[in-house]
Amino acid sequence: MTACPHCYNTLRHEYPHLGGHYEVLHDQPLVPAVRRILGKARTRLSLRVTASAARGNEARVLETKVGAPVLVREHMWYYEPEGPMQYGKSVFRGDRYQMSVDFTAAPHGQAGER
Repeated sequence: MTACPHCYNTLRHEYPHLGGHYEVLHDQPLVPAVRRILGKARTRLSLRVTASAARGNEARVLETKVGAPVLVREHMWYYEPEGPMQYGKSVFRGDRYQMSVDFTAAPHGQAGER
């Protein structure tokens, strides 16, 4: 499953030997779509944010200089016991990054996804 139309076209047309079943999901959040298709919810998230320096293409896309500070966010969602299901990587300009996080505790015994 991909939320990116370019990834969809690449998988479908350039890798037909993978034999995958592909479905286009328009304007649907990824988490509910995965839950609907697979019938289960993610069980664990691994998230890493690191400081780095912008490389050539990153600097061009972010309209900054090569070597400028950037933050790299990588995440991996897991379905246990099967293993990894989704990987993502994002690169942000270090001089324009802001992060806000709100956590809400689920009642005891009712942990899960929204």
